Amino acid sequence: MEYTKRFSELNKHSNLEAGGKGASLGEMINAGIPVPDGFVVITASFDHFLAANELDKIIADILHKVDIGNNKTVENASTKIRELIMSGNIPTLVKQEIVQQFSALDAKFVAVRSSATAEDGAQAAWAGQLESYLNTNTETLLENVKKCWASLFTPRAIFYRIEQGFKEKNVSVAVVVQKMVDSECAGIAFSLHPVLNDYRQIVIDAGYGLGESIVGGQVTPNSYAVDKPTLCILDKVHSLQERKLVRNAKGGNVWKETSQKERNRYVLSDDDIKRLALIILKIEKHYGFACDIEWAYEGGQFYIVQSRPVTTASNIKANKLEEENWYYWGCWKNTALWAAPWYQMTSTNVVRELGLENVISGRSIFTEGHYFTLQTDFDLARPDIIPSIEGKSDWLERYFTLCDRHAAKLLGLLRKKDLPTFLLELYEVSTLSLLSRYVDVNLEHYAKRLCEELGYSYQDLVSSMTLKKATPSSGYREAIANGVDSEIILEEFSWLGASFYTGQPTLTIEKIESDRREHKNVNLKPVKKSKLNKRLERCVEIGSEIAFIRTNLAELFSMVSYAYFPDLKLLADEYQISLTDIMKMLPEEVVKLCKTSKLPPDLPKRKSQFGIVADRGGINLIYDQELAILAEKFSYLYKPSASLDEFSGVSAFNGIVKGVARIVLEAKDIGCVGEGEIIVAPETTPDYILGMKKASAFVTNQGGITSHAAIVAREMQKPCVIATKIATEAIKDGDLVEVNANKGIVKILERKKNLIRQGLS
Repeated sequence: MEYTKRFSELNKHSNLEAGGKGASLGEMINAGIPVPDGFVVITASFDHFLAANELDKIIADILHKVDIGNNKTVENASTKIRELIMSGNIPTLVKQEIVQQFSALDAKFVAVRSSATAEDGAQAAWAGQLESYLNTNTETLLENVKKCWASLFTPRAIFYRIEQGFKEKNVSVAVVVQKMVDSECAGIAFSLHPVLNDYRQIVIDAGYGLGESIVGGQVTPNSYAVDKPTLCILDKVHSLQERKLVRNAKGGNVWKETSQKERNRYVLSDDDIKRLALIILKIEKHYGFACDIEWAYEGGQFYIVQSRPVTTASNIKANKLEEENWYYWGCWKNTALWAAPWYQMTSTNVVRELGLENVISGRSIFTEGHYFTLQTDFDLARPDIIPSIEGKSDWLERYFTLCDRHAAKLLGLLRKKDLPTFLLELYEVSTLSLLSRYVDVNLEHYAKRLCEELGYSYQDLVSSMTLKKATPSSGYREAIANGVDSEIILEEFSWLGASFYTGQPTLTIEKIESDRREHKNVNLKPVKKSKLNKRLERCVEIGSEIAFIRTNLAELFSMVSYAYFPDLKLLADEYQISLTDIMKMLPEEVVKLCKTSKLPPDLPKRKSQFGIVADRGGINLIYDQELAILAEKFSYLYKPSASLDEFSGVSAFNGIVKGVARIVLEAKDIGCVGEGEIIVAPETTPDYILGMKKASAFVTNQGGITSHAAIVAREMQKPCVIATKIATEAIKDGDLVEVNANKGIVKILERKKNLIRQGLS
């Protein structure tokens, strides 16, 4: 045939005659990908059409006069050229071949799609620029072919053509004619996560009816993320779809309301998601690059109707802060000695033992008390964690074993003092603590989806995740309950409440006696229990274990750190510097001081504010103007609007409470919490327990369902909203706030200046 070619006659090298779309379909059908059969009206047909109607020079002259800075010239040119094309006659030989190929397809309806010769390349993607006509029949076939030719000159296509430097080049267009899939559902898929730029994930969008509604953004699709190595479904987002685009009985498309059953369920089943993921993997493997794919589903069969290179994938090695997706952890009044170990995850043995070297970015920043890390750090761990939650890998078991090993090592360092070993161990312990947050985030994500699928109350499931093992502070509660002498309790548990920054204990005889009285008055409601299936039981089991690990490691850190403060003070005295100077040193700098007697040369510069920037290359300290510039760059992440009086987070335990807010940035602040006040903190730690008993509710910047605040809230039956990101910035000390943990909403009812509270103006 001279003017048309079947898909089977084309391949990836056929771009000049079949356009990007046609070449891709030919390549895939020959590679065994399930592509609906069809043919391409090749570019020679369009060229012959233009020549037969003497339009070549006329169109070139019109385009030459276009100024894309002037929309009117673009629109006028488009109108003239399209009118010329639509009024032209298709040459007889071209017309005969098209009709003959259509008849051979034996299809009542076809999709007619434009396929430009500069289309679907990595450098110039025409996606969305040209036209497609679905459910075309024999009556509309030739007219729609002409419309596709004309769409090479729509205003947006002319603008794109000139913007991309094709103004003076000969850009032609082919037309794909393909058997129409009467889609029950359809959508788009990416063989990498287009937002996270994660090549380990497949992302699938799905909607009912024809995929055109998804491509055109007329319907919000369901969205699924799949881990490539395991085909584990990492994410399922359900969006209500009230209508769908379907085939009209006489041809063309029509909108139709979805049924209640369709609205309530996911578009694709888990099995279908995995089947489609396998096809996507096959396409990516065949091409050797990430692909943007359009798919359709009919009668139990998936069909691929288009594939192109992903053109929006960003450079993973981008270094500019504004090009990276940062996450705000919150604000702590912290020091270099304790802050630095939270950053250097990539340099730890723990990360290597867990096989996460290529998963964790290692980019973290601490400026003026504010903590930031790359958002992808949290998301990229999911391919390792969720399969393990489902029992498909041993990652969690290896993680739990490492936690036990390092907890035992900390206890050993408590008995046998070794300051350098302890300081370097902080990097490993901090990494384990951070990884507990990864597990927590992903467990929350997985558990919510599971509860939705099984019709189980997520809040009831979370309430079952409690500490089932004793931690160091459990001994304190037991001693209080058993009437142990207060002096003995004070001696044994002085670390509980000690400041990380001064080593100064805040636990007193008076507080112990107060806790003893409060213990008698505490009446904890029994946690609601019901029979769970095995997958839900697995969630509770892991959630309880992670809650224990987070609490246990945090308490051991407090206890052992407190025990080493005398050693730090002796070291400061030996070199005639203050304990504050020691606390402004990095752990490795203190180790170096112990071994070589050398102080950091820039220590005097750290007298005022300083920041920490950590990446795979190590830790750097910043000061003065550099610090101010960096802090300002990140300020948009945590500075709420001055008019902000309501924000949201995640509910860790239900209930509604109104009260005065008490900002708690470190352990020594907990003593300021009054009866019935609401604790607002970056996160809570075991040192906060004394104040949490007095408080009526808790609000935190960060945390997950197994965070300390969440666990304590469930134990104490107090409303708690976590992961607000901005609570300590939006709320001021003394504001009257409402915590609606039923909805995960925190509302500022009245600012402090309008309130009168005893002891405060």
